[in-house]
Amino acid sequence: MLLLDAVSQAASIGVMGGAASALADACWPGGLTVVVPQRLDVPLPAALTGGTPTIGLRVPDHDAPRALAAAVGPLPTTSANVSGLPEAQDAQEILAQLGEGVNLILDGGAARGGPPSTVVDCTGERPLVLRDGAIPVARLVAILDAAGIAHDLVSG
Repeated sequence: MLLLDAVSQAASIGVMGGAASALADACWPGGLTVVVPQRLDVPLPAALTGGTPTIGLRVPDHDAPRALAAAVGPLPTTSANVSGLPEAQDAQEILAQLGEGVNLILDGGAARGGPPSTVVDCTGERPLVLRDGAIPVARLVAILDAAGIAHDLVSG
């Protein structure tokens, strides 16, 4: 996954179709990750894409990663926690969990916490929710319906 500074940075990495663009415009910055086809002219390491021609993109609702992405470009990221442990909420918790496993911890303040991002696969003909999270499916349905984009999502 890549963290971006703004919606405008997404097209430099991925192919933003109608569904991805509508969802990103409505939900970024915030708890939405869209999976889109990666641009063929932007090679990305297999470690970042899992060897697939797709990439997850998100504009977080936190100033620190957005400022860093604006300064240096999209940020390859992963969750800052050991698998099975709760997400670290600040730099001290990251250090306690990961210790010598990281070279640098940028302390941008405490994380707001809450549910993980909602992940929507926008690589196919119709968007597909891969993970329920911070953005309710009912909101995704409303956004896609308002944009006239066909989908099979059902608000619960």
